[in-house]
Amino acid sequence: MARRRGFVVVLLLAACGGRSGDSPQSPGSFRVAVSRNGNGSGTVTSAPAGIACGSSCEADFAEGTTVTLSATPDAVSGFAGWSGGGCSGTGTCTVAMTAAASVSAAFSLNTY
Repeated sequence: MARRRGFVVVLLLAACGGRSGDSPQSPGSFRVAVSRNGNGSGTVTSAPAGIACGSSCEADFAEGTTVTLSATPDAVSGFAGWSGGGCSGTGTCTVAMTAAASVSAAFSLNTY
């Protein structure tokens, strides 16, 4: 009986992601949270799929996965660069899923 009760507790923790908070994560996964800032606009997508957002979004990816984030400015904006999550510059952002990561994408309005 004691083993069975312990087993049920483990299953319940696994079903809840084994973590506390508003949005449980899948066991063996980490969350990437992306925010957009600046006075321009655009979208951020990920490979593998999971993130496709304009202003703010997040997704869970399996531990050990390499997530590549790409930023696409809209027609009147430019992409100013990444910050956070070990990313910088204006190319793609690569995040190794060994821990949760927060990344910011800056978009600036084109001036003519």
